[in-house]
Amino acid sequence: MKRKRMAVYSVATIFVLMTLPSISAIEYNTTPKLKPRYWAIIIAPPGSADVNDLFVKDAKYLQDTLIHSGWNKRHIKSLLYEDATSSNFVNAIKWIAANDAPSDTTLICMIDHGFAGGFKTYSDCMLYSDLDAELDKLDSGAIGIIIDACYSGSAIPYLQQDGRVIITACRDDETAGSGLVRILCSGLIGFADKKEGVGNNNGAVSLEEAFDFYFSEGYDFNWFPQIQDNYEDELDVTFLDAGYDKIDQFPNFHCNGGHFVSVGMNSECDDYQVSQSFRPTVNVLTKVLLMVDHYPQIADFDVTVSIRKNLDGSDLTSVSVSASKLYEYSGYHVFDFQDIKVIENDTYYIVVRVLPGDPMHYSLAGRADNSYERGEHLISSDYGQTWHINQFISDLFFATYGYNSGKAKAINTPILNFLKNHPNIFPLLQKLVQQLQ
Repeated sequence: MKRKRMAVYSVATIFVLMTLPSISAIEYNTTPKLKPRYWAIIIAPPGSADVNDLFVKDAKYLQDTLIHSGWNKRHIKSLLYEDATSSNFVNAIKWIAANDAPSDTTLICMIDHGFAGGFKTYSDCMLYSDLDAELDKLDSGAIGIIIDACYSGSAIPYLQQDGRVIITACRDDETAGSGLVRILCSGLIGFADKKEGVGNNNGAVSLEEAFDFYFSEGYDFNWFPQIQDNYEDELDVTFLDAGYDKIDQFPNFHCNGGHFVSVGMNSECDDYQVSQSFRPTVNVLTKVLLMVDHYPQIADFDVTVSIRKNLDGSDLTSVSVSASKLYEYSGYHVFDFQDIKVIENDTYYIVVRVLPGDPMHYSLAGRADNSYERGEHLISSDYGQTWHINQFISDLFFATYGYNSGKAKAINTPILNFLKNHPNIFPLLQKLVQQLQ
């Protein structure tokens, strides 16, 4: 049931407003403005033997990306493995249709094998014409559809209509390898909004920006992703300031054409640590993002990420994460440590290491094109005693998060806005209070 917004005024304020004939009456909108909500269905059956679980891993990666950017996890239905049936898919759409509103956004993501005119599920298949009929039941004013499957371009003629943005892995007559969702997620975590020439740097990442980010990275596949954009504005999906912190430092690239550098002990008993320097523009550091490659079946020990003021100094803060908590194989991972105060524009170091003697089962990605001008990547082969330049990598793929403390938040209410726009009220209020004393 809708409730009218109630405004509480002090006696003095009411008296002044009633006794000032020169001030015209103010009308306030008593109809509450609906806050947009975000819904998602991610469906990924198990793939064939050669790519088994890869579809599901990408689905989980997207789910984590949405939750990290502020989505309510109770509004996300992930239909994975045997749960990825057509009937469950239809029921999930009906669940959203029973709860959504015109101000809401719904995201549909499908990862599996496809064919001309349809998409395979665990038990049978879903025709795009049938999917369109189900999506017509939604009230959401914005609907995003991602189809990571062969022949997925054939979905566009069936699904396109006003209010929808459709991204497909390939054209209607092409087969495609996996990876569309993985690359889109790299854009959705923030890089698509921040990257020069791609995003508008407004604190949100739209599906359109994520798609442009994909092509800006120069991927040279034998298939061609497609986008059909029938949404009037940008269809924003993720939000960089969903929490109290935001992305601060990052290189202007992603992982295409990159190299990996390992941490741990190699066969020659060289014990490697990895670092990346940066200069923050905020005064509180909260977490870092790194692209890590690992194999959970053999990497059964922790990796530690810390922040230092000097490479030979002590940790200012750190966090240790087990392999089971990381995205399997290559992926961006958030290392959320205890917040620390830092000095803006001073140099700090991200240091990545395992315990002395642990083998090289973790690697970090980077690229040798000097895309980050406020720091550099260094390695140590003697467990942090000495550091030197890596000839293959100039900077890691990373991002730092933080915020500026000590800044007052703006207070925005109808009464305060009125008083701000009518400064002559304050002397009158002062006189009234004096008379009441």
